[in-house]
Amino acid sequence: MRVRLVCTATSGVAVLFDPAALEGVDRAQLSSLGAVESEAASGRLFFYNLGASGECSWDLFVNEETPPEIPKRAYRSVDRLLLHVPDGVLWVAGVEKLSARSDLTEGSEQATVPPGDYKLESYLLEPYKHDEKARRNTLFDKISLAGCALSPLLVIAGVVLGLFGIWSIAITAFGVVGVYWIAYLSWFNLSGRKTQEQREEAQQLREGTPSVVVRLVHLATGEDLSVTKGGGISE
Repeated sequence: MRVRLVCTATSGVAVLFDPAALEGVDRAQLSSLGAVESEAASGRLFFYNLGASGECSWDLFVNEETPPEIPKRAYRSVDRLLLHVPDGVLWVAGVEKLSARSDLTEGSEQATVPPGDYKLESYLLEPYKHDEKARRNTLFDKISLAGCALSPLLVIAGVVLGLFGIWSIAITAFGVVGVYWIAYLSWFNLSGRKTQEQREEAQQLREGTPSVVVRLVHLATGEDLSVTKGGGISE
C-alpha cells in the first residue's frame, strides 16, 4: 500500500500518529519539540521537523518495499523506529493541531492501515534537478527579476543622497521603488499569476518529490520490541 498525504505545519513540526495512541496524553503539553520528542520516543507518534512553517507531503509505504532509488536519493534517514497504530487510522498534521485540540480535518489528512505495531524507516530526499531551460522566461519574470535587483540599489542610493542633503533625488529614488512594488503586486494579483503559482505549488505537493518518505512494516505478534524505539527526522 502506498499513499500520499499532505498537511500544513505552521509550527514547523509535522507528526504522523494514530489518535488512539495518544489517549491519556495531555495534548496541551505537545507545544514544544522537546515534548513531541518525548512522546515519539515511546512510539506514540513520529515527527518530521521541517525547520520552518509550511506545507509538507508524505509518501507512506505500508508493508511494501520502497522504490530502490529512494535510499540512493536520501540525504538523511532513520530506521528501526517504533510506531503504535492501535486503531489503524494514521493522520499527518502540524503538531499545533495536537496541542490546540483542533479539528484534524483542516490542513491534515489520514489513511487507514491494519492496526498494530509497526517498524518504521524514513527518508528525506534530494529533489530532482529540473532543466533550467524549462523555467519561465516571460515578461513578468524579467520585470520581477529586474525590480528585485534594482530596488535595493535605489534604496541605498536614496539613503546616501539623503545623507548629503540631496533630498529631491533621494525622494525620487524612494518613490520609484514604491511605485514599482505597488504596480508589481497589483499585477501579480490581478493577472492571475498568484492563483497560478498556488495551483502549481499544490500540484507539486501532490505529484512532485515528497517532503518525507515513511516505510511501515507490521511487526509480527510477539516480536521483541526492546530493540526498537520511536523517534523522528529533522531537516
